[in-house]
Amino acid sequence: MNIIRHLKTQQLVHIISEPRSGSNSLYDCLSAPEQTMKLKTKYFNYNYPSMNEPIKKDNQQMFKDNARALCEYVYKNPERCRVIKNHLEDIMELDAESQQMLWDIPAYKVGLTRRNVFEQSCSLALAKQTKIYHPLEGSTQPIHLDPDLYVKHLKHVIKGKRLMLKHKDRFDMWLCYEDIHFPQHISNGKSMPKSDTILNMQQLRDLYEANKA
Repeated sequence: MNIIRHLKTQQLVHIISEPRSGSNSLYDCLSAPEQTMKLKTKYFNYNYPSMNEPIKKDNQQMFKDNARALCEYVYKNPERCRVIKNHLEDIMELDAESQQMLWDIPAYKVGLTRRNVFEQSCSLALAKQTKIYHPLEGSTQPIHLDPDLYVKHLKHVIKGKRLMLKHKDRFDMWLCYEDIHFPQHISNGKSMPKSDTILNMQQLRDLYEANKA
């Protein structure tokens, strides 16, 4: 099955994912010209037309208002909505009512995960250390990744996978990043291989083997 083609046949897709699982690439692939708003709860604020105002996680009321505003926008503007993106861990930080509102959006729900836990954990730790989360935000010279930071985020990734599995039955599709064949223009915008940006890969591999259980 051509996954991208299948998802584009859905009226509205809600990507619910783990961090560093390729959700931005999938979101960009499924977005359409008529969708002028970035439908991502953490960055959605009804008062800002640019939709680029980040919501701090420690401001729970603002995060809650964001979820409500996004849901209202989707219901009022169905013709302008093709894809929504949220990390499951962000949804679970909301109050129960807001969580249910997001789950109840009439969308084809895709649970997006990643098989390669080592690459995923390297990606998360590298982003946290450099503060560069996406290629458009800049590039970095090859660096030595802090081993303690790596182990911390490896454990975070493993915890996130357990959370995703707990909610697996709520998804219409369970999808692994490695199974998606992205168009060339999307692939060209991806980050460089971690082996090109992290100098101490072997040390991290050893730490992964020691802490992956």
